[in-house]
Amino acid sequence: MFLLTFAIVIASIFWYRLRQAKEEQLLAFDAVREIAAILDRDGRILRMNRTFSAHLGRHAVGESFRACLLGSEGGDDCPVLPKMDGDDPGRPVVFYSPVLRAHLQVTCGVPPSGSGADGGLLAVIHDISEQVRTGKTLAKNQMRSEVLSRLGGMFDADLESLYIFALREGVRITESKMGVLFFYDEDTQIFTPHVRYGGRLGDRAIVVDEAPYFLENTGSLGESVRQRGPLIINDYSAHSSRKTGLSGDATKISRYLNMPVFSGNRIVAVVGVADKEEDYDGDDLAQLRLLMEGAWRLIERAESNQRLKARQERVIAHQNALLLLNTSPRMDFHGWIRHCLATASHTLGVARAGYWRVNWETGHARCLVWYRREDNTWLHTGEHTLDEVRDYLDLTRGSMVLALRDTTPVDLLIMRENGTADPDPHSILYSAVRREGNMAGVLALDHCGGPRTWTSDEQEFAAALGEQIALALETEERKKAERELARREAEYRLLLENHSDLVVKAGMDCRLLYVNPAYCATFGKSEKELLGLSLLGLTHEADLPLAENSLKSLQHPPHETRHDARALTRNGWRWFSWQARGVFEKPDEVSSFICVGRDITDRKLAEMALRESQAKLRAILDSANQTFVLFDTEGVIQAFNQMAREKAETVFLRTLVVGEKILDSLPEAGRPGFSERFKRALGGETIWDEKQITGLNGVEHLVGYGMRPVLDEDERVAGVCLNLVDLTERRRMQEERRQIEAKMQQTQKLESLGMLAGGIAHDFNNLLLAIIGNIDLAMVELPENDGVQPLLDNAKTVSLRAADLCRQMLAYTGKGTMTAGVLSLEELIREMSDILRVSISKKVLLDFVAAPDIPFVEGDASQLRQVVMNLIINASEAIGDRKGAIHISLTARECGPGELAGRWLDDEPRPAGTYVCLEVGDNGCGMDRETLERIFDPFYSTKFTGRGLGLAAVLGIVRAHRGVVRVSSESGKGTTFSVLFPATTQRPGIPAVVEQPVSLAGWQTRGLALLADDEGSVRDFGSRLLQRMGFTVLTAKDGQEAVELFRRRHAEGFEGGEPFKLALLDVTMPHLDGMEVLNLLRAVQKDLPILLSSGYDEHEITRQIQGMPNTGFIQKPYPISALQGAVQALLEEEPPHSAPDSL
Repeated sequence: MFLLTFAIVIASIFWYRLRQAKEEQLLAFDAVREIAAILDRDGRILRMNRTFSAHLGRHAVGESFRACLLGSEGGDDCPVLPKMDGDDPGRPVVFYSPVLRAHLQVTCGVPPSGSGADGGLLAVIHDISEQVRTGKTLAKNQMRSEVLSRLGGMFDADLESLYIFALREGVRITESKMGVLFFYDEDTQIFTPHVRYGGRLGDRAIVVDEAPYFLENTGSLGESVRQRGPLIINDYSAHSSRKTGLSGDATKISRYLNMPVFSGNRIVAVVGVADKEEDYDGDDLAQLRLLMEGAWRLIERAESNQRLKARQERVIAHQNALLLLNTSPRMDFHGWIRHCLATASHTLGVARAGYWRVNWETGHARCLVWYRREDNTWLHTGEHTLDEVRDYLDLTRGSMVLALRDTTPVDLLIMRENGTADPDPHSILYSAVRREGNMAGVLALDHCGGPRTWTSDEQEFAAALGEQIALALETEERKKAERELARREAEYRLLLENHSDLVVKAGMDCRLLYVNPAYCATFGKSEKELLGLSLLGLTHEADLPLAENSLKSLQHPPHETRHDARALTRNGWRWFSWQARGVFEKPDEVSSFICVGRDITDRKLAEMALRESQAKLRAILDSANQTFVLFDTEGVIQAFNQMAREKAETVFLRTLVVGEKILDSLPEAGRPGFSERFKRALGGETIWDEKQITGLNGVEHLVGYGMRPVLDEDERVAGVCLNLVDLTERRRMQEERRQIEAKMQQTQKLESLGMLAGGIAHDFNNLLLAIIGNIDLAMVELPENDGVQPLLDNAKTVSLRAADLCRQMLAYTGKGTMTAGVLSLEELIREMSDILRVSISKKVLLDFVAAPDIPFVEGDASQLRQVVMNLIINASEAIGDRKGAIHISLTARECGPGELAGRWLDDEPRPAGTYVCLEVGDNGCGMDRETLERIFDPFYSTKFTGRGLGLAAVLGIVRAHRGVVRVSSESGKGTTFSVLFPATTQRPGIPAVVEQPVSLAGWQTRGLALLADDEGSVRDFGSRLLQRMGFTVLTAKDGQEAVELFRRRHAEGFEGGEPFKLALLDVTMPHLDGMEVLNLLRAVQKDLPILLSSGYDEHEITRQIQGMPNTGFIQKPYPISALQGAVQALLEEEPPHSAPDSL
């Protein structure tokens, strides 16, 4: 019982647990998230969970599971449950539920226990719509790719086939039953039906030719265009404002999808599909959009390829035509234009082709030629002004080609008046021929027979022809320019090759890129040697900085420069003027330069010489003692010299200033006369005048002024040069010059007369020497009481008077014998007072006045006595037999150069200082100017008895004493002689003892004597006299013979031991004079006593022999006693003999 009870308890507990488990299973069934239902054996729903009720929208227990899922559309052929084999639930069933609008997967199993569905099924439904959709999408993507691939491979298919294929595949990929393709034009908003597929056509597609639709008349078809997006209608039977309804014979549709097809931003077509079994969704829209976009691109590509192919064919034809044009035989421009027009007409199939040339300079457009294809003829028409074709020019101004499909509405003169009988063209294609941006001509292509749309390649061909014509025109102009350039280049090269200037091209681094032959010749190098060298390499170092800076400035505007520099050429340093200009190979960048050089050495030298000359001229003008002022035609001062600045106070009112008028600087009184002369000078006249002017300083001046016109290079008067000369000083100098000239004439006359008188005296002395000597010898030889003695005395007296006359002549010449000593002129005159009074007329009063402290003078007393005597005698003779007076005065004066500048002087000026003035004045007859000019001429005398040597001797003696003679005389009033002797500070010495004559018989000697004289009588007399003294005499007729004789006999005498004891030499001899002979003889025998003699009293000889031992001088003529005394004195002072020098 226990066991039974235990078993019952256990069973109750088990049962309770089992029941609880069943309840828990049912609760879990209701709570499951998947759709679940328990079905009986007939497929009716016994139990459904809450998820199923929620999806179905109602509680459908007892209803058919199939009907709940498939509704009325589900047929018996659509299984919804898997077939079970025993407990095997079988494979899941997948189907689309139109009720739930989802793809479902049904899995069956055994229902839970306690469900009351013994023999039934547990159906679990999974919503696999997403998985199905994903699978379909993948499949459709694959399908779309295959479709697009196939579409892309349809290279040879026409466009209609492509459109049909694309629409059919669109229907298939959206699982639709029909489709339609419309073309759409956004500009006109017109739909054009093109392809239909499916529906009543079955599996066919056709290209339709239906009436178009306007957008405003469409409903759902145009809605996608209006919205620019797709349109989906899954219940087409429902009412919608977007539908306009269908025609009665239209196919009924249930679902509808359409969308626009874009090309870029423009809608080009609309595609629509309909009657999909399921609703259209976004996946269908995406697949259709992607398919149509890809297909349309392929279609457009195919369409483009076909157009391109056709275009390529046309382009090939055009290129062939252009190629034929370019390869045509060479011809001139007109022939080439004809060939071009014929080619264009045949290639494009136009009726006419012509070329118009536009000339903007003349303002005309002229038809060069027209070609008519129909009969292959050429026509020439006239020309129009540019105003007449202005409409056409305006149409073509902004483009290369003018293409008009229909010219009916266009009114163009150039089209109407084409010069042919043909009708006006329906279509025109005109191409502008442009040169450098300006229209140079027009290619006119006319199409007749109806409107014609010109394709782009045809327009391009026309444009290419226009460019070819422009190129031909350019080629023609280039050829013309090339011919001109070649001609100019030949001329330029000829010019460069033969140009004397240096022409080079160099880079900015100054490296030479080109040199002309003149440059090579100048620097002595070949072109190959010069290229690459620096242009500045041979430039002078001093000019290098200037040249470098000048060439660097080419980088800056105006890119031109000029400089002068020296360069080392083959001929040394030369000056060159360089002009350089930059060469632009890139805009605003000077890459090289052309430099032209010219040898300006001569010009530089000329400029230097000119500057030097100008400087010298300026210096000369500034140092000139004249005033120069240059002014222009208006009288404005341009320049003046230093003298004009210095003479401003003399002539002008103020200091001269360049730029001011000359009249402003002149005194008021002188301006009218100056203006009148200035106008005359401007008229080309040269003026000279003199005028007395009182300057601002109050000093009067004699001014000479001249005006001379200044001419320019065209020989026109450009100004006037004023020349002012202060003639005051000039007149004074002219007067002085006149006096100097008169003095020079007088001096020359006196010198010539002196030479004459001296020559006469010399020759007379030689003659008198022979006469007096022979008389003396005769008197010595005769007895003392011989009756011939008185005759000889008379002859000797006359000869001595003749000798005295010669001494006066020598005194005139200044060559008389003078024994210089310091003496008092006052004492000398007082000692002569008695003899002076005896020498003048008793009617003449002699008066002598001496100033105190008269200085001593240096001179010969006998000659000074002769001066006083001659002046007194001349004054007495001037007074004559009348009563008169002679006044003698003696004063001391300080004399300057002006006071010492007497007329009767030699060339040696007298030094300024203290002079003793001897004045001898008379009140005699005086002298006129003519007489005064000749009073010192030898042998000139106004007296019948005069010899004319008194005053001549005075002048000679005064000149010999370095004095001055001044004469003042007035006819009828008297004459005054003023004689100036230079004073000396020395004191008089002890008077010399006068030697007594030596008797000829009282002195004898022996030895060899040499006598040289050019006068034979002198040689005879001298030889006899020396022989009487005991000498053995050798004579020579000239100096050369004397030297030779002396040397020869001296050599003989040296061998025998007997040298020469005496030489008596004449000073003036041919060949060698006395002094030259003396020197030669002394060179042989140093201590040889030599006695010189001369008819002159040679002061120079006396000075030369002064201080010489064994040397003496004797004046001709001399008596025997004088010669004997001189020889005796000379031999007595002779030192002991020395051995003669060797020859």
